[in-house]
Amino acid sequence: MEDYGTNYIVVEDKDHDNLPEMKLLRRILNSGNFTLRTKIDLTTNLSWYRGANILIYEYSKNVSLRKKTLEIEIPKMGRKISIPIKNPSDSGSNSR
Repeated sequence: MEDYGTNYIVVEDKDHDNLPEMKLLRRILNSGNFTLRTKIDLTTNLSWYRGANILIYEYSKNVSLRKKTLEIEIPKMGRKISIPIKNPSDSGSNSR
């Protein structure tokens, strides 16, 4: 996260798929390095989603973008994808 300048993480409060990666993320979010900033109640007609919330956490450390590429491993496909990252501060002035 620090490599990518991640300041906020948005998650659902319910883990519908019981994935190990989501369990790890929830442990990290509750480690003391994050502060819950906002809880948004979801309104839906899907019964399995009723009562769910969106949680927005803020990372307590001051971070900036250090990597130029986001690399994501897709274990079920046996592949890794790479996505170029453009630093918003490099785009110049967009004043109106």
